[in-house]
Amino acid sequence: MKQEGLERAHQLAERLRDHGAAVAQPGRSAAVMLAEQAEAVQPGAAAAVAAAAAAPATQPTVACVASEFRPHTDLDGDVVKQGGVGGLVTKSAAECCDACLASRGCNVWVHSDGDGACWLKRSSDPRATGSRGSGANVAWTSGALLKSYWEPQRALPAADPALQTVAIRTSEGDIRLRLKPEWHLPSVDSVRRLASPELPAGACAHCELYRVEHGFLMQGTLRGVLPPNRETGCNPAPKCQPGPRVMIRGDVGWAGGGAGPDFFVYLGKRPADWLRKDHTVWAEVADAESLALADRIVALPSETPGGPGTMRFLKDRLEVEVVRVDS
Repeated sequence: MKQEGLERAHQLAERLRDHGAAVAQPGRSAAVMLAEQAEAVQPGAAAAVAAAAAAPATQPTVACVASEFRPHTDLDGDVVKQGGVGGLVTKSAAECCDACLASRGCNVWVHSDGDGACWLKRSSDPRATGSRGSGANVAWTSGALLKSYWEPQRALPAADPALQTVAIRTSEGDIRLRLKPEWHLPSVDSVRRLASPELPAGACAHCELYRVEHGFLMQGTLRGVLPPNRETGCNPAPKCQPGPRVMIRGDVGWAGGGAGPDFFVYLGKRPADWLRKDHTVWAEVADAESLALADRIVALPSETPGGPGTMRFLKDRLEVEVVRVDS
């Protein structure tokens, strides 16, 4: 019972330090409440819990340092790459951390102490990542890396009005887009900023292609360190600027009738008259080679997790960058 009590006290300290799980009552702090809980579980544990809770949590760095790994902890986050059967398996927690370090968009990793399943995740702020569980009975080792996270305090770079063409760069090749400022200048300037050499490395850490629909569209997101379309004032309608025409093959617009950052390339053979002019359209695919590449991406392995008739997603999302193409 003594060992179980100490384990429980450890879990209480984790709750206090990392999550503030206890709700303070009037005149009593969460720290006091958790210390009292610990004392009830194991006499003499209150002081140890208070000391552990007062110790600052390890701040992540952009390196896989064993002393920063968190045993018996399952850190939370959006899944970047699945672990286990059909997913990623590594021999050690260190290898799992290395995989996260090498994967753009990953800043949290979780490694199974049993079967080696390595889940790569993403947190909006790896310095304050939530936990799905911690304590001696949690058979996971986790860690966070100070990369691929939102930094809204960064100033937007200036948009280059001379930039007329950008490329959506993928591991499959470049899809060149001809920007159309006469259709919607604020949107074009947003994309010009994403292609700016003034942006820091990793500015498009969350940019990816994720949805494909045969004969219809290729869809992705341009969400990065800097919001790509904060200035459009396009959401909700009717503030959105209607498209200049019913979309035709190769037109590029913001998805969902909003201001982005999700976008799509229309790839149908006929004009998309059922979409009317509800989407803010800001570019067109620049050449036949780029259109052919978009068609090849749509043909990559995909699935419909929601069942037949639901949206189709790439099995392996394609990371992208927005790069300038000088004329």
